Amino acid sequence: MQKYGCERDCLSSSSNDDKVSVRFALSRALRNGKVLWGHFSRAIIQLDERTVVKLGHNLLLTDADITAYIQSLTNDIPAPRPLGAISIGKTTYIFITFIKGSSLDKLWSSLSTEEKIFIQDQLDIILEKLRMLPLPSHFLGSGNPPYCIDCRI
Repeated sequence: MQKYGCERDCLSSSSNDDKVSVRFALSRALRNGKVLWGHFSRAIIQLDERTVVKLGHNLLLTDADITAYIQSLTNDIPAPRPLGAISIGKTTYIFITFIKGSSLDKLWSSLSTEEKIFIQDQLDIILEKLRMLPLPSHFLGSGNPPYCIDCRI
């Protein structure tokens, strides 16, 4: 955030001036960023060549927690590395590393059957590795205490 005008200590401070600095720096970073994906009140914005931010209203921090947990156990599963998170009002911002590549939803229709099967095989391997990881808790859900949210529409 220093790059966008927030001094080093403003992220850990509780003063109102520092909170304004954080909001200003975050706003500037988002305006200068590239929107990679957006849907209703959620978006993923690339801030620079190494960093993206996932933002949205009432966004849970579980994504960052789960990704950090996976990364603590293995480097074998391709996933962005969580860098930090902040909530301002109802909006949560989760900063993660950017993984360069093409979006599968944009490529899928142009892929051959063989390429689709190859991708399916890769995803099968990744899911198999995920299923072999130990659970972080014997409770279903996340948080303290763990809870589940019914996200069905």
